[in-house]
Amino acid sequence: MNDGPRALISRRRLLLQAIPVGSAAVSLSACSNLSGSIRRLTGRGAATTGTATTAASAGASVATTTTTSGTPAPVATPVNVPGAVAAAFLAAWNDGRYADMYPLISADAQGRISKDAFVQRYTAITEQATITKVDATLAPGQRPDANVQQFAVTFETVLVGTIQEQNTITLGVDPNGREWKVQWLPSLIFKELIGDNLIHMYPIGTPRGDIRDRAGNPLATVGQVTTVYLVPGEIKDEAAMLSQLSPLLGMSQAVIKQKYAQSETNVRVAIKTLSLAAAAAIRAKLAAIPAIHVVDEPARVYPHGTLAAQTIGYISEVTQDELQTLTGKGYRPGDVLGRTGIEQWGENYLAGQWGGKLMVTTTKFDPVTTIAQREPKKAGSIFLTIDLALQQRCEDLLGKHAGSIGVMRVSDGSLLALASAPGFDPNQFVVGISTAQFNALVNDPLKPFLNRLVEGFYPTGSVFKPITMAAALDHAGYTAQSTFTCNGSYTLGDTTWHCWLLSGHGRLGIVSALTQSCDVAFYTMGHQEDTDSTSLLPDEAKAFGLGSFPQIVGLGSPKATGTVPSPTWKQSTYREGWLPGDAVNLSIGQGYLLASPLQVLNVYSALANGGALWAPRIVDKVVGADGQVVDANPPKQIGTVPASQNAVPLIRQGLHDAVTASNGTAYAAFKGLAVSAAGKTGTAQAGAGDPHAWFAAYAPFEQPEIAVVAMAEHAGEGATVAAPMVRGVIEAYLGERH
Repeated sequence: MNDGPRALISRRRLLLQAIPVGSAAVSLSACSNLSGSIRRLTGRGAATTGTATTAASAGASVATTTTTSGTPAPVATPVNVPGAVAAAFLAAWNDGRYADMYPLISADAQGRISKDAFVQRYTAITEQATITKVDATLAPGQRPDANVQQFAVTFETVLVGTIQEQNTITLGVDPNGREWKVQWLPSLIFKELIGDNLIHMYPIGTPRGDIRDRAGNPLATVGQVTTVYLVPGEIKDEAAMLSQLSPLLGMSQAVIKQKYAQSETNVRVAIKTLSLAAAAAIRAKLAAIPAIHVVDEPARVYPHGTLAAQTIGYISEVTQDELQTLTGKGYRPGDVLGRTGIEQWGENYLAGQWGGKLMVTTTKFDPVTTIAQREPKKAGSIFLTIDLALQQRCEDLLGKHAGSIGVMRVSDGSLLALASAPGFDPNQFVVGISTAQFNALVNDPLKPFLNRLVEGFYPTGSVFKPITMAAALDHAGYTAQSTFTCNGSYTLGDTTWHCWLLSGHGRLGIVSALTQSCDVAFYTMGHQEDTDSTSLLPDEAKAFGLGSFPQIVGLGSPKATGTVPSPTWKQSTYREGWLPGDAVNLSIGQGYLLASPLQVLNVYSALANGGALWAPRIVDKVVGADGQVVDANPPKQIGTVPASQNAVPLIRQGLHDAVTASNGTAYAAFKGLAVSAAGKTGTAQAGAGDPHAWFAAYAPFEQPEIAVVAMAEHAGEGATVAAPMVRGVIEAYLGERH
């Protein structure tokens, strides 16, 4: 082994209890490979411990030894020096070159332990003690020709920290009289290790930290599961046991047998983990089967099941491949790791730090002495900005629609709800998800792992129109008095675009054009903007935050940022020139435009708050076990929308009228709402199937508190599908207070 001591380490195990000293525990079998009593080994002709043998110089060793009668007995002159042998032995230990240590030990010792057993014992103890580094050095000032060499050794371990010991190496001249050798004993590893005894680490666990909502309600916490164990040595009738256990657990007999086939007879082997509810129905039948033990144990639980699953994330056991890099950080087989969402982002906070008690035990694990002990470092808790009740209401409103609803506090960008459907139940990963079940989730065409609010990108339809209106008022010569005539269609060259109201809206002003979502009016504005500058409308959209997004603390950077088409983008993507029709399509949120619901939500939040674009905020703070904030996540403004103080009031009025005026596109959905609001419908064509239904809004209109977006994929009209969802959110959050 040439790459240093292996660090197979322990922490963050899903089962969150320390193994009590003296209880039955699993030990590496390699630790007990020495059979019989290992006596203190003394090389032939060597002095006993504590007796120094000197030589005339450092380059030559003794030429004689003393017999029991006191008569000198001639021996060959050794060709090495005891101090040099001891130094080489320790250097090889430091490097983890256990095979290179073996030739340096005496023939008597080699007769008692084979090379393979020697290497295996060092390896096993290194792993069992969670040693990551050994630094053993000879004490300074010693005579190199002395056959007793003092040394100091420092062990760095994962579970008990740093261990320092003072120890002694005794050397003797081998029977051939030519070389000094180490008189090896197990106590050269740890001075407390004597005879047949073993080194055993008892991990002291700490629960995984909680993930909580803004009010402290648990979203992910420590609960209980039921684990079904089997002790191989207690099996009386294997065939009967397997035939009874298999149908109860829904596992094949072959799979059950495979789990315990290589295990020690007196060790409990976990066969399957069940939820408490699932175990309750079969507990009595399980307990009646010989060799089966049913144990309720602490584990990660998600008390609200699928609620906010894509945001919270899930955990699962580390894989063997991952352990190649994670062992140095303290992970071992069976430990868990956050995979997505907050569980992944907050791993360092949520996992805590395991402690341990490193002991010398008998071969039956009876304690002999404690070498070192360290208490665990308790995990912290992560508090999110999510409002649990509002999150639940949003998910209820989505129902069976594939889509998302987001709620943002306009004053600081805090996300009060991030609903995405369909979802998944992270509890599946705690009790054990089968490969078939996992593959079904991964291959589901509806993508339940996708956080649609953040990483779903779609044509926006008419919720884009405030951006077109802002560019028209600020840069294309339009004013509050500008009017349009809609006959139901708009023709440019040989292409005709239709308004959603085929009969036309007639003559209307710019505010009313937004209220009634007149496509012809926005086609006209978009074309004029494009005529003035082909980059005008694309640049305006980017300035409102589309086409890019900052990293979201807790969720990371979205894998994509959407698309804002422009002349440069089209040329580089399709090798085609920009056409006037591209701007006409963009003016109503169609064509090549793709944006996430969260980007749209941020646009409407900025319109509500006076122009501030906030970094969406999902993590509120991280609190340590002592209650102190260890990581705050204050609000962060990332920009200001370009709409002028002349344009914004007109846009707001159009949005307000859309939900309050009888000719507004969302009037029917919001009629009778006790809270004043402003919003915009969107019905986005999206290839085959029904269009995507959008609605974006903020409320109250006079003093906005929240912005809301709802998007239902291929669900139809925004006014009839998405607008009622947003109304429900506003009523749930603001109804009682307003």
